Amino acid sequence: HVDRDNYVPYITNTLMLPKPAVTIATKYDLPGAGNIFKTRFDQLIAQGQYQQAAKLAAEAPQNVLRTPETIQKFQSAPNVGNGPPADLQYYTYLLQKGPLNKAESIGLCTRILQFRPNEGKAKIEKFLKEQKLENSEELGDLLARHDPKLAATVFYRAKVPAKTILCFIQLGQSSKIVQYCKAESYTPKWADLLGHVQRLKRDDVKDFAQQLVTETYMSAQEVVNVLLGSGRNDVEKTTEFLLDYLQSRGDREEDAELQTKLLEINLRSAPQVALAILESDDYRFTHYDKNYVARLCESARLFHQALIHFESLDDIKRVLQMGLGTNTLTADFLLKFFGDLTPEDALSCLRD
Repeated sequence: HVDRDNYVPYITNTLMLPKPAVTIATKYDLPGAGNIFKTRFDQLIAQGQYQQAAKLAAEAPQNVLRTPETIQKFQSAPNVGNGPPADLQYYTYLLQKGPLNKAESIGLCTRILQFRPNEGKAKIEKFLKEQKLENSEELGDLLARHDPKLAATVFYRAKVPAKTILCFIQLGQSSKIVQYCKAESYTPKWADLLGHVQRLKRDDVKDFAQQLVTETYMSAQEVVNVLLGSGRNDVEKTTEFLLDYLQSRGDREEDAELQTKLLEINLRSAPQVALAILESDDYRFTHYDKNYVARLCESARLFHQALIHFESLDDIKRVLQMGLGTNTLTADFLLKFFGDLTPEDALSCLRD
């Protein structure tokens, strides 16, 4: 039996035969000759013999020279003649041998993106397809600054789910998120994700919210809280979501709070949208807080809707006075409205 760890050091230090030691270490991929290889590598770099240095670094046993320090030395080496930079010579040689390690992959992609970002992205995509690069979170971070599609590929293969999902959002592929999370057995903070979609790809937020509610990852109320909370106050997308959600469920008593919220946010910021909802035949909502909505209609100067919703005679009299004073109540509306009141209430209103 041969002691692999001590065989080469024995030949080098005890027998004083460094050259045979290097030959044996290289041939059989044995440890113990690292210092010899490093010394020789430094000599070749100092002499500007970058091709030989690259060959030595690539073929040294145990990958002893395939380190970030080696990359740094190639990067710092001055150009010789009209030849390519030393580090590119190194990467070219390594790629001929096989896949790059993590540090090499990052170094090569950094170099490519620095000098030819547009052409370089196609080259990096080719290397990824050929599996010549080691996927890592750091490589994904580098690519994310230039191309989210490439970054998504790297994050996906490197098993970095949070950043894979962010790339999906940036690429307008929010619909893939739920299936991806199931496949990876990954449970994100769904509310945070919905907030990211709202911020990065607002047009996708309604469909993504519907998907989360369908999968029971979030309730409709939780969706509303996200879209309106944290300073977002996204009335438009909240309205789109609630209209679809409530219409698909029909007019349910348990949705009273959501019906009220839908009308409230629009009466406060877009009264004409609220009016369209209240008058539409497509949305037959009856369980919202009518007195609260009536007060909001009054504040929004939708006096006819306020009259329809108020039940208190004092409220009705007050709104009638405001509506008549501003000429916003039509004769047809008033005829029908008074016709629906009891004779006693109608007379009381007319007297006042």
